Amino acid sequence: MKQAVKVFLELSRGTLSELIVDKYLVLTYGNLILSMDNPDEIIRKFEAEFNFIKHKFRIIDLKLSEVKSSMEEFVYHPGVYIFYNSTSVIKVGRHLVNCRKRALEHVRDNTRNEHLEMRELVSDSASRILLINSKKVEDRHWVAAVELFMETHLSPVIKSKRLG
Repeated sequence: MKQAVKVFLELSRGTLSELIVDKYLVLTYGNLILSMDNPDEIIRKFEAEFNFIKHKFRIIDLKLSEVKSSMEEFVYHPGVYIFYNSTSVIKVGRHLVNCRKRALEHVRDNTRNEHLEMRELVSDSASRILLINSKKVEDRHWVAAVELFMETHLSPVIKSKRLG
């Protein structure tokens, strides 16, 4: 059974919560995840919002170094990709044909902003990608809704230009 300890610090506009589950640290401020060591909080947010259709998706959590060679079922399907490491959610995006392919293009093309360059993730052993991929290609219309929700609630370091 997981034991959790919560510590709350009141800040001027909200509550900073530190949740320690087993050995993992998750910092949240309101609905935003500030840092993490595992994807549980991301998955909880997805499942809470999309509980009625979560059975249509497969969640795949991979080290960045494992993504290209992964043989996981549904890894090449439409879906949402979430880059994260031990300190933050880096990037959220989607692809309506092959989620893995699009995610890897961000590293190859070095998507960046003033805070981070995606190619830096290659040398970070804590870098991971969480894929939320549809099991059936014909369910890809849900991918856009999942991406918009996750982008809004995870507040990634590199924001999607499509969402403004």
